[in-house]
Amino acid sequence: MFDALVNAFRAPDIRRRILFVLGMLVVVRALAHVPVPGVDRNALESVIGDNAFLQLLDLFSGGGLASFSIIALGVNPYINASIIMQLMTGVVPRLQQLQREGEYGRNKINQYTRYLTVPMGLLQAYGYLILLSSQTSDGVAVIPNFDLASLETLTMIASLVAGTILLMWIGELITERGIGNGISFIIFAGIVSRAPGAIGAFLAGGLEPMDAAGCGVAVHAAACLLAEERIGQAGVIARDIANLLPTAIQHLRDGKGR
Repeated sequence: MFDALVNAFRAPDIRRRILFVLGMLVVVRALAHVPVPGVDRNALESVIGDNAFLQLLDLFSGGGLASFSIIALGVNPYINASIIMQLMTGVVPRLQQLQREGEYGRNKINQYTRYLTVPMGLLQAYGYLILLSSQTSDGVAVIPNFDLASLETLTMIASLVAGTILLMWIGELITERGIGNGISFIIFAGIVSRAPGAIGAFLAGGLEPMDAAGCGVAVHAAACLLAEERIGQAGVIARDIANLLPTAIQHLRDGKGR
């Protein structure tokens, strides 16, 4: 495997594509630290630490929710829009016709998916804000001044939607100029970015550093095995592995392995 990686870097075109992907992933991780205004960070940290559902949402956003950055929604609106378009393709004659028109039809469907991502992003951003505004820590609301009619709330919604559109654009750039599927790379980068936190949790439990690192790797490896077992190797994507991380941890605790 190492020899194959070295040989790949010797090819100028492949090396350029790999470096482009790495550069875009660095940009994505930087965006995860660009905060949205109007949020009490201390209350947010406390609430997420006590809420398993919010921790799962934070995992999907690659840590963007914990800091409530502009990419807190992740690429979820785009994924949901893609699913909706796939379902509509089976029932809408016009979309069925486009699907049979080769490259032109696929480009048009992708264009419609991008358009649909915007209203999906608006709905999900509004839902996130409602959810967080109802959460409090020591009597302090995560979003103290939530009001759909206020400029501050509209700015927060616009920032979250803009972050999703930016991620969608970066994902398409990776697909076009890099290697593999850009959206899957972004999701994978988000999962990997949470690995240090998982290792830190193991360290906090009293494990030695090498043991904690091994536990972090074991959890992700177990999730990969579960995904392969349930979905099949060819059909596994990064999102499937993220969904199975809690199950993998439980299996390891119970000694089931797989």
